[in-house]
Amino acid sequence: FTRSVPKRLLVLPVIWLGWEALAVTNSVSPDVSGQTFIHFACAVGCFYLGLFCLGRRSSGNAFFVFVILGFTGVVVSALEQHFGGLDSTRKYWMTYVYPTLQEIPPGFYKKMTSTRVFGTMFYPNALAGAILLLLPMTLGVLWSAKGMFTRGARMFLMGVYFTLALGALFWSGSKAGWLMFLMQGIVFVLMRPIHRKVKWAIVTCVLIVGLTGFAMKYKTFFEKGATSVVARFDYWQAAIATAKDKPLLGNGPGTFGKAYELRKRPESEMAQLAHNDYLQQASDSGVPGFLFFSVFVIWGVMRCARAIAPGTEGEWVRLGVWLGLIGWAAQSFVEFGLYIPAIGWVAFAFMGWLLGRGVKVT
Repeated sequence: FTRSVPKRLLVLPVIWLGWEALAVTNSVSPDVSGQTFIHFACAVGCFYLGLFCLGRRSSGNAFFVFVILGFTGVVVSALEQHFGGLDSTRKYWMTYVYPTLQEIPPGFYKKMTSTRVFGTMFYPNALAGAILLLLPMTLGVLWSAKGMFTRGARMFLMGVYFTLALGALFWSGSKAGWLMFLMQGIVFVLMRPIHRKVKWAIVTCVLIVGLTGFAMKYKTFFEKGATSVVARFDYWQAAIATAKDKPLLGNGPGTFGKAYELRKRPESEMAQLAHNDYLQQASDSGVPGFLFFSVFVIWGVMRCARAIAPGTEGEWVRLGVWLGLIGWAAQSFVEFGLYIPAIGWVAFAFMGWLLGRGVKVT
């Protein structure tokens, strides 16, 4: 099938990257901004590789297989941590390392004593972000592997991956990740050609069960005042204040921590990232940077929906990739997936791949 994609959408990543280059020249920390710019350039490069290389192929099976293998390692590592790995590491650290330390980096002790898993990622919420982005694609690829597995084998493999990844998400303790996962499930149901009453009955059940489980799991967290939620509002206010002070070029890519250090309350915990990719763009590269990035992500994800083409070969893979992009774009409102190569680069490549499927530029 052939679709038309506006040329303006396809050049937005270059425009955004060009503005980031300008913001580097005005940075309060040129070294940090220079490294961040290289990271952004790699992300944009992944988008165009997906668009012009993967997107021209009838399928991206080889690419997806390698991504799934990496994703499998992440999930297995997280499960190993839950079933004894974290406890063993903690005991070793408390016995042999902790007594020898004269000073412990802020937050490190809390991380070492936490039961939240993070797999090969450095942060539990980053693990949740990887699951939101990659689990739907993995399920789509497995269901589409008709030439390799029987229907029963495919359903078994999907069940295994779904169960293991859901367990890793649960044990990561990511509140936003759980809610985004529910959202992906609801979007999936709404996309399917089933009777309207049945569709809304399923959505209602998913919401009731999911939100009830969420409330029970995190009851203590909210009783204590939801400190991480309060902290995020603190970060976001600082990002908005910086954007107001420097609306054109911001503080420089990757320098939110410098701005927040000057604005944070004495009792607040220090943070290097705004936990909101969109607002961090405003803080780091001004209002234009915020607009270029936000429009590209939101417009791009919406446009990718046209690539699903129900009933065509590879529909389930495209649907899985698109659901993953929705999860990534939504989590970017409360996390910093853009700044994690394993998430940001893959998301850009996925978007390029979807937009490049049978593309005709207009």
